[in-house]
Amino acid sequence: MDFDSDGVRLHYEVHGPDSGAPIVLVHGFASHYRLNWVGTRWQETLTGAGFRVIPWQMGMVAKGVNALVVFPDAGKAILPALRSAYKAGVVTVPYRVTPGGKAGVDYNVFVDTPFAQAGENW
Repeated sequence: MDFDSDGVRLHYEVHGPDSGAPIVLVHGFASHYRLNWVGTRWQETLTGAGFRVIPWQMGMVAKGVNALVVFPDAGKAILPALRSAYKAGVVTVPYRVTPGGKAGVDYNVFVDTPFAQAGENW
């Protein structure tokens, strides 16, 4: 399924019983839900336990999204994927953890918020 929010298209799927409690599964930026949730049998286990599983699809550049806001928890290892998205014309914004690289070359802008301050801001 696709959901459009102000021109940004998001893809998701729903598995399991309609009456099940929903669980949204989000994988890392450079991965794919089939690898993280189907291949490891988490989706099967959770739907088998009666949950409604919603794996959020993050292979977003291939899906045609306009923007990515990314928590680059893999650090500099994620830089090639960010750069590829940026060069494909996707607005790319890593936040809170630096991926290295340079704004305007590898991504649009880096948003830094100290972890201690984030709780106060939110």
